[in-house]
Amino acid sequence: MSEAFSEALEDVGVIAIFRAVPAEEIVEVARTLHDAGITLMEVAMSDPQALEEMRSLHREFGSNLMLGAGTVTSRSFAEAAVEAGARFLVTPHVVPSVNAFGGERGLPVLGGALTPTEIMAAGEQGNEYVKIFPAGPLGPAYIHALLGPYPDLKVVAVGGIGSDNAAAFVRAGAVGVAVGSALTGSAIRERGDAGNVARDLREAVRTARRA
Repeated sequence: MSEAFSEALEDVGVIAIFRAVPAEEIVEVARTLHDAGITLMEVAMSDPQALEEMRSLHREFGSNLMLGAGTVTSRSFAEAAVEAGARFLVTPHVVPSVNAFGGERGLPVLGGALTPTEIMAAGEQGNEYVKIFPAGPLGPAYIHALLGPYPDLKVVAVGGIGSDNAAAFVRAGAVGVAVGSALTGSAIRERGDAGNVARDLREAVRTARRA
């Protein structure tokens, strides 16, 4: 399962984050994004209907979607998410119990961290990829600086990422980005523009990688 996650992340480079997306809309939005080439999506466990939404997405897409659970802050959340169909977990900070659960199940955990100390703790607890959060306020230069002492670090930039800055984070060395409101927020949904934004993000990441 970890290998499949790695292949998907390093191919697509964009994870869509569903937070506060109404349950009745989530499958339609996910289908739009999937058609635009975004095959990695996470549902925030902070949403009251997160498990129901994950079950809906799992029923709709099955193995054609790399479905994850975000904001996983406890082992019980992790267990419930996997039962609902999650194939990877995302934490907002270093969560030893979730990292241990991932190791036991062979399940990828995208571990949240910010400082060098937290990043090293995440790696020591088995996180192959580290989620730098919140990346937006610190900017791409922070990612670039981290890769000086840690050249093998696999970073996903999260928090304040959109079409306007995703490429800069990838050029700085991030292997990918995770995008929430700029891709699945209410303004995008009301305009019916999620597909165009998703295609723009994918192209921005591809172009930045070539550069």
